[in-house]
Order: sequence, then C-alpha cells, then structure tokens
Amino acid sequence: GSKKAYPIRAANDASRECWVELCRLHGSDALMTGWLVKQGHIIPSWRKRWFVLEPPCKLHYFTSPAGEWKGTIQLKGATITPSNANPKLFQVHTLSGEDKDFSLRADSSGDRDQWVRSCRSVTSGEEEEGEETI
Repeated sequence: GSKKAYPIRAANDASRECWVELCRLHGSDALMTGWLVKQGHIIPSWRKRWFVLEPPCKLHYFTSPAGEWKGTIQLKGATITPSNANPKLFQVHTLSGEDKDFSLRADSSGDRDQWVRSCRSVTSGEEEEGEETI
C-alpha cells in the first residue's frame, strides 16, 4: 500500500522519542531490527548503530531506535558473508553503484547468524523458512 506521513507534536524530547519508537515498532514492515556495530568507511572506527531491515532489500541504520538516520545499505544482489575469524562479525558486499563493503558486528554469534539469515533472505527474494546452516 501507500505510505502516509502524519505530523506529531510531543510535549518534550523524551515524549517525542517514545512516539517515534512506537511508530517504528508498530508502523513498519521491518523484518528485523536491532543493534549492530558498523565500521566506518572514511574513518575505520566502530560505531554502534540501530539497524532496520525492510523489504524489499534495504538495511537502514540510525544513531538509536528513535535517532538520526545515518544511511541505507542496498542489499539487492549483495553478498552476505559471516567471518570465519570472528563469530560476531559479518561482511556485506553491495553491488549497487559503487561496490562497497560493510563490516558489521553483532552482540553474539547467535545474533550474527540471525542477521545473516535475514539479510540473505531479502537478497535472494525468499522469505525466511526455519533454521539453516550458515
């Protein structure tokens, strides 16, 4: 369907963040959301970001769940590769335009495996079905 925007005025910043979070949780087609740590491209430092995986093939990242949008990773045709050296790390190699690699780190190997499965499911155009070996 079509998307609509509604202006909301909150009494204060805390209330605004609460409303934004509620809208994100309940007003989105997100397949998965959560914290990952992303390595920067220009300055290779690691930054904690809130990630939102949305169909058909977009992985958005923000400073926090109700925070500033920082970017979108286009997953169409991307290769998602778990690291053999680090059980929490995975790479996203994109094919959209400029051939970029993204290094992402989850809080646990289980979280990493779930992100890899979910990202692979949108790159292949298939819905996630049960558990599979990574």
